[in-house]
Amino acid sequence: MIKTFSRSYASHYLRRALQKARDVIILGHSLGTTDYQYFSNFFLEKSSLDLLPEKSVKISIVTANEDSKLDILEQLRRMNNNQTNLLFDQNEVNIYCSQDYKSQIYFHHFLEGLRRKDEVESLILGDKVKK
Repeated sequence: MIKTFSRSYASHYLRRALQKARDVIILGHSLGTTDYQYFSNFFLEKSSLDLLPEKSVKISIVTANEDSKLDILEQLRRMNNNQTNLLFDQNEVNIYCSQDYKSQIYFHHFLEGLRRKDEVESLILGDKVKK
């Protein structure tokens, strides 16, 4: 299914928001075929050898369990020409499993850190949030 064909689809300037964001939180996306067109350029750019340090970002992905985490890692690998190591080397990437208690604790601490910032610009399901 192509998301933009859906009656309930609303445009969110997702690509522009991804370019500006310093903290990116991805909830409930498999990063599979449907999501590929929205996120592939972002992950490819963040896996570039030419990525400037000031263009590095914090990427947090929340998924259900270890199986879905492995699926996401495979999709990330596909989106950046098998250069997942560059993505992880040049950015702070965390994948949290919502069904894992320890992962829930780490994600909670991450969210608390975001709340403490004076001004937060994060990407949550395509919406820009300002505190």
